[in-house]
Amino acid sequence: ASLLRKAVYSVEHSFDKDHIPTSVKIICKTINRNKWPYVTRQKNVKIDGEVISFDGILKNQTTPSALVTHIVQAIAKVTIKRNTNSPSDKLPDYLYWISSLSALLYINQSQNIFDDVNPFQELLLQLFRNSVNIVIQTLEPMLLSAVMITPEKQKETFTIQSVIATIESALDMLKKCHVFKILIQMFLSHLLYFLNGMLFNMLMTRTDLCTCENAINIKMNLSALEEFLSLPKNRGFIDTKQHLNHIYQAVSLLTIDHNILMELSVLKEICPDLNVIQVYHLVESFTPDKLITDQPSRHIIKKLQQNTEKSKEQITLLDVNISNKINTLDLNLKTLKEAEQFNYF
Repeated sequence: ASLLRKAVYSVEHSFDKDHIPTSVKIICKTINRNKWPYVTRQKNVKIDGEVISFDGILKNQTTPSALVTHIVQAIAKVTIKRNTNSPSDKLPDYLYWISSLSALLYINQSQNIFDDVNPFQELLLQLFRNSVNIVIQTLEPMLLSAVMITPEKQKETFTIQSVIATIESALDMLKKCHVFKILIQMFLSHLLYFLNGMLFNMLMTRTDLCTCENAINIKMNLSALEEFLSLPKNRGFIDTKQHLNHIYQAVSLLTIDHNILMELSVLKEICPDLNVIQVYHLVESFTPDKLITDQPSRHIIKKLQQNTEKSKEQITLLDVNISNKINTLDLNLKTLKEAEQFNYF
């Protein structure tokens, strides 16, 4: 219990006094008052209007650390299941929990309070995945009209500023919730991974978007996003071009002189991350416009097709299912030597 009180003191002082999650306050208050017998006698505890039943799960919990583990799990599950008018309303709660759990994991590295941290890591992973998906659900309907020139009329018209505003709002919330810098980097990395895959797949599946004019428009819009992420307040979080590599290389392919396509070495230089199947598909799908009025010659198409026949690669579309990608968090805190990487904002 004394070790837990030290840990609680550290957790409490990691938060801005006005932004300590209710769940953390309750756990801290319980530990500080040393009321374990009282807590174990309670069958139900009411938190933020939600009733959590501890009847049964506490009967075999004889140590404070085991008890706290179960309390944290129970409260977090209530947070995850809580009904709201909009999924985005849950984001602040999720981010506060991410901050709380990662702080407990960090403190545990030196204090060795909890023998089993798997429950915390599993909750952290679930909350992280849910948080990223909430932002993605907001971004997805914006992308087509915000980044590309489309022949058909859209129900709603967005601009790249709409995309930037959504990402900025998420970033501000991550900082306000005191989420560790390394987790903010991971968060942004997954968002850009999704943007890269969605935009690239749009070009791969729609020939009407494979024009020089549209490619230039995409590049200009992505440059605006890159400029925002390179602002002093965001600098150091992420390398935008590295995470948007497929879409950047695809638009470069759609804006170059067709004759260059004959040289395989040049193609590899322009599109190092695209396989020959993807290159062939994009070139074959190219649609002439006012900037480039001719289609690639049959000779070029035939040569690229021959390259695909020699290749064993079959992948054309990118996987944009973030749940598949976020199956683990690379959050082994022991391997990180400098505590500065965990600075709060």
